[in-house]
Amino acid sequence: MLGRRICNFVGAKAIREEYYFMKKKLGKYMIFASFALFIVPLVVPFLTITTKLKVIFVSSAVILAEVLFWIGVLFIGHELASKYRDLLNPFKWIKNQNNTEKED
Repeated sequence: MLGRRICNFVGAKAIREEYYFMKKKLGKYMIFASFALFIVPLVVPFLTITTKLKVIFVSSAVILAEVLFWIGVLFIGHELASKYRDLLNPFKWIKNQNNTEKED
């Protein structure tokens, strides 16, 4: 009887760890999808659709990107989200390149 309880407890712990891992993974995908949605406003002006549709596409893409980003932050945690945001910020890439050139 005690052995069965221990096995169930170990199984529950494994399920919790799997849930935690999947939650983090889903959060990462949501953050990357939000960054991909920020490309939509750059592409939409070149499409041959009405201005009204362009405004709808751009505004909905930006809103959806923000919602996905913040839900992803809730899933993976603030520290990891700020790390990904810093890694995906192109202005920091340029700044880091200039700092390495100055040091040489």
